[in-house]
Amino acid sequence: MRRGLTLPEVIISLFLLMAGVLVMVNLFHSALRYRREVERKLQGTLMARSLMSEIRGWARDPLNFDSSWATYDGQLLTDPDFPGFQARVEVEELGRSIYSPCSQFEVPHGALANHLDRSLVAVAVEVDWGDPNPARKVRLVSYVGEPARQLGPTPVVVTRTGGATDPVPPDQTVNANAELRDDTGQPIPDVTFSWGIQPSGTNPGNGTLLVDTVPRSQQTMVVQHFYVIHPHFTPPETGYAGGELKLRASARYRGKEVTGESTPILFQ
Repeated sequence: MRRGLTLPEVIISLFLLMAGVLVMVNLFHSALRYRREVERKLQGTLMARSLMSEIRGWARDPLNFDSSWATYDGQLLTDPDFPGFQARVEVEELGRSIYSPCSQFEVPHGALANHLDRSLVAVAVEVDWGDPNPARKVRLVSYVGEPARQLGPTPVVVTRTGGATDPVPPDQTVNANAELRDDTGQPIPDVTFSWGIQPSGTNPGNGTLLVDTVPRSQQTMVVQHFYVIHPHFTPPETGYAGGELKLRASARYRGKEVTGESTPILFQ
């Protein structure tokens, strides 16, 4: 025999139905809220990428790259394509030092390790849309690399910087440094050199490069009036090769190898 629902059963059923409707409405509103948040984050990401691309284009000019970056650093920027959004830019204008080629190779060398100190500038773009929740922001961090520069007619300049004077006595040393310069005469930072000795003049001499005593970038070099004649002998045969020589420094920049020489050095 079939019978209808009692009043308590009807009330409970209506209560459960209303609870289900409220849950569905709440989930629907949550979905809309999260959708708006995702759309805002997507727009914020697009704005950050657009601004980062603009900064990269601006930094392609060497004068801009070498500046204080005040055009962007600490600035609060807007974009008409992204109404309601604003971006703040932070720049490490002095560059961020990193090992070259990598820390695994360079860390064991301690103070002599090779670094890139000015070739990369860290830039952070933080975009917000007025939400008080600090987590609801987009932050894009990237490195902006140094632009390619035109080399001057004499790109590698080797300068004698100290040590013994000519004629250099036996066992004494001479210090030198090398710079790679652009077409305005300004030095290009973070260049790695390789060195050699070029005997010269009517009385050519020779010596020894003390490569283990200088930084691995070899932007500086020390040459000693001392010569290993036969390194494979035990013990090696050594002596002195008095006469005239030049220090030669070579670098590779943007795939092109360039070389420069010092003025003559006279060993006694």
